[in-house]
Amino acid sequence: MNKERIVTFLEKGIIVNLFIFAFSCSFSKALTSTSGGFICLFWLIKLIITREYKFHLSSIGLPFIIFIAGILISGIDAWNSETADTFGKFLLLALFYFAVINTRIELKTIKSLSLVTLASMLISSIYGLYEHYFLHVTRISSFSGPLAFGNLLGIVMLFTISFMLWSDTKQVNKVILLFTTLLFGLNLLFTQARGAWFGFLVGLFVLFWLKNKKLLIALAVFCLILLSALPSVYVNRFYSSFDKNDNATRLTLWKAALQMFWDHPINGVGIENFSHLCETKYTKGKDLATTVHAHNNVLHYMAEMGIIGLLSFTWLMLAVLRLLYQNYKHNPDLNWHLFFLASFCGIIVFNIQGLTENTFADAETARFFWYLLGLNMGIVNNFQQNLVKDQILSPAREVKTI
Repeated sequence: MNKERIVTFLEKGIIVNLFIFAFSCSFSKALTSTSGGFICLFWLIKLIITREYKFHLSSIGLPFIIFIAGILISGIDAWNSETADTFGKFLLLALFYFAVINTRIELKTIKSLSLVTLASMLISSIYGLYEHYFLHVTRISSFSGPLAFGNLLGIVMLFTISFMLWSDTKQVNKVILLFTTLLFGLNLLFTQARGAWFGFLVGLFVLFWLKNKKLLIALAVFCLILLSALPSVYVNRFYSSFDKNDNATRLTLWKAALQMFWDHPINGVGIENFSHLCETKYTKGKDLATTVHAHNNVLHYMAEMGIIGLLSFTWLMLAVLRLLYQNYKHNPDLNWHLFFLASFCGIIVFNIQGLTENTFADAETARFFWYLLGLNMGIVNNFQQNLVKDQILSPAREVKTI
């Protein structure tokens, strides 16, 4: 078998495993781990065979590499097996992202992957309704957990709403998207994930602000109707977000994270050391529901990685939002223009919930984050390659791109 055939086999293997990843992204960490691992392996083998070691980093890649490097030097004297394990997880996420963006993925394939992802969320949502109506689960979690499931629902709903309202598609597809949005919305309500609720509302506000500000009035009316019509369990859950007593654990953890940062401002206390130090020093003797992390993306990495974690994480998120927003503004195709917009608003959901949860470390949400960015970079790569072809054929033509 010659080199070209092997490379073709490896590239097809990456695409096949991307479909497996897309199908399992909302209900199986085992399948996303396996398929993601194969994607990394196939890409590394391809690099070795082709010896093309200069690969595309993208504007997102550099801050993520610095973030991973920050893990290596965080709490140098406090390294342990858990630190190494976390470093390995982030390294695999980086390999996964670089493998996806350095693989030629056609636009029609990205569309198919998006539909498979939607099907995955539909399966999880149907099971979520089964949990609520037949198993009488108070806070549905589907196949993951209430917080992670809520985050994924909030992100995906922005896609269904965007394409339902503004896409260039058949009317019957828009009706299907309407019912899909209602199904996802019910599930989001039943998770009782307050951070996901707020994240979705902020993402929806930004979506309407950018596309049609008149819809903000409808959004405000809709929220008022919900507050007056929903059962008290959900209304009380919403208002509990502003109750100091109901959020005592989070407030204590935020204070502990800040204190860790003040005590170790340069490189933090070390990755995966937050929980142990909380229990033994910073919150010792306090009755807390959990100390697993700071329940805030920024504060958590400030505490564990110091100023390096704060700056690299902030840089990464701003670079992601900038990339998506610029491509939303300049992409000439209506539907891909909406894909960038929905992704931009989805990352806002990710970060708003990340103010009360560590969405960047949770397996389901972190993997989906990098998968979504990989698809967006795939779209960027396609349009840039088409632009190069157009310039070769018509060198006098000027086309603006990002």
